[in-house]
Amino acid sequence: MGDDSNLLVSESEKFALVKLIGRGTFKNSAPFKEFIEYAGVSKGKCLVLDMTDCVNLDSTFMGIVAGISGHYSIKSLPKPILINVSEKTRDNLCHLGVASVVNMMTLSECPEEIRNLVEETPVADELELKDLDKLSQAEMMLEAHEKLVEIHEKNVSEFQDVLDYLRKRVESQ
Repeated sequence: MGDDSNLLVSESEKFALVKLIGRGTFKNSAPFKEFIEYAGVSKGKCLVLDMTDCVNLDSTFMGIVAGISGHYSIKSLPKPILINVSEKTRDNLCHLGVASVVNMMTLSECPEEIRNLVEETPVADELELKDLDKLSQAEMMLEAHEKLVEIHEKNVSEFQDVLDYLRKRVESQ
């Protein structure tokens, strides 16, 4: 996937499991979103995001997670589960309001079914990074940041310049 980041995935009967290694960024947000929309949302499977080896998430990736959570809510599916989130990432998720639309827990706090899934399910399929054209990338980033503003009003001031820039990029394409 490049940038020392990998997204390893697998599916079980009830869950779509993603193991994020390295950083979750705008560069790997598209394949993550695509996999979860296919394997999770469309099949009604709960998203389990194992962040044991995750260094950090950028705002685009956090916005994608928030957007996916919205899709789950519309379909009356359980909130996505983020496992073993680092303190720094947890702080960022809380600050941006994403923590309110997901369940964060350590592996030991998870129900046995999820602990077994994470510990025993091979996650051998690696999602490939897709080179999005500039317009698609700007649209995805804009959607992610708009979702952050939607879930937490205080994000308007934090991301207003980003939103303005991305809107201009989308309009000029």
